[in-house]
Amino acid sequence: MNPTGIKKDEDGREYVYSLASLDLVLSSLNEFFEDLSTRKEGDRSKFWNSDKDRLDRLPSKIAYNLRGYVGVISEEDMVLEAHKLEDLFLDLRDWFLAGMSVGKEQDALYQSLWNYEKEYVNQLVLNNHSSVSHFSSLSPKLGVQQSKEDKEKFVRDRGEFIKGRVQRKLKIFREIMFVSLNITRDMFSTAWKNI
Repeated sequence: MNPTGIKKDEDGREYVYSLASLDLVLSSLNEFFEDLSTRKEGDRSKFWNSDKDRLDRLPSKIAYNLRGYVGVISEEDMVLEAHKLEDLFLDLRDWFLAGMSVGKEQDALYQSLWNYEKEYVNQLVLNNHSSVSHFSSLSPKLGVQQSKEDKEKFVRDRGEFIKGRVQRKLKIFREIMFVSLNITRDMFSTAWKNI
């Protein structure tokens, strides 16, 4: 059994998260801490590189596992598309390792999030959902002919709406990884400083 919860963002979108994912975050941090606490003099050559590698990977792993809880990507989305989830994890890791700076790594993560949000918005439009009004009063109505200008404005507004959501999600991931890095770096420094 894997209990789940639901988080809503400011636009009313629901994100499912699971107890198992929250447990993965805690167990990853606990395991890292326990491993570090066993280090003793003479272990530097044996464990330093592997501990440093884990330090570099943990923040993106934590952000990935918190994706539903923090309202970035619902855990029930992309379940049947495991390659997209793997790509998301790799994009997060690569962006983190690149210092979360502007560049090809951020572009890859941005594109993954853009595609995710675009699918969501397209579903809203297709279902003629009331939240489409968040980004345009010109959303297409079934059987109603729209002018070229209205269509262009709708596409532009939809793009701005998606862009805002993606930028918000990048900011959330960045904050999670910064906090996670501070926690794991402190664990790492404390353990190795005492040896």
